[in-house]
Amino acid sequence: MSKPQDGLVSRFLNRPVSRRITRVLLRFPISPNAWTRASFVLPLVASLFLLRGDYGSIVIGAAIFQGFSIVDGCDGEIARAKGLESKFGERLDSFCDFLASLLYVLALGWGLNHLTEGIVCAALITTNELLLRYAAGG
Repeated sequence: MSKPQDGLVSRFLNRPVSRRITRVLLRFPISPNAWTRASFVLPLVASLFLLRGDYGSIVIGAAIFQGFSIVDGCDGEIARAKGLESKFGERLDSFCDFLASLLYVLALGWGLNHLTEGIVCAALITTNELLLRYAAGG
């Protein structure tokens, strides 16, 4: 169930853990889009920790973001297992991933008193997203 574009962390940590979580989730009547929305609370909570800027809060915020990275794979796994794949779900997941990345760099930048760097990273992420969409024709 790994994707060709998966990096090392995704292939050897995120996917093995998300598959186990998905097996449990499949026992419940949860839709992939509902899972996408529910899991998005994690980047919001993580951002609150990152904004504090102290070492412990940054470690906790980063750990929560890693947790989001893991459970983020479950929506697609649920969709494939239940035959509920959709363009809307794909777009919702991509948008939430994009927004989570922006929150991460902006909150970390703010918390470390390097907001300018956070804004530059957010601009680069946005530019990358726009270029990828343009290259894909959509």
